[in-house]
Amino acid sequence: MNQTLLYRDHIIATLNEQDADFPTFWGTINLSAMDPETPVIVREYIEWSITTWPKIESDTYTADDAEIEEQKFGNLIQSSDWWLEGTDKERIPILIPCFQSNNEANWRIDPSRSTT
Repeated sequence: MNQTLLYRDHIIATLNEQDADFPTFWGTINLSAMDPETPVIVREYIEWSITTWPKIESDTYTADDAEIEEQKFGNLIQSSDWWLEGTDKERIPILIPCFQSNNEANWRIDPSRSTT
């Protein structure tokens, strides 16, 4: 299923959901659709996530990495401004996605928010 990833009203990427193991979903991502007005901190988080993902997969993600993430990106991590939007324009609230270097991403639906 093709969807658009949004932060607030900024288009971040297009996503093609490939699979899920609830509560986690994953798929391919195309960042070339990113809105040029996307906040710098979001762009920095994406780059950080892409370069950090190999550490997470190899279990070398350290407490120092986690501290950097929390200090620099804490507001983004806690933000309720992340959405997926389908072709029908319905918005699905999600938690901050994780970006990977192989043009993939994973995300979770935000259970604390409702689209109704």
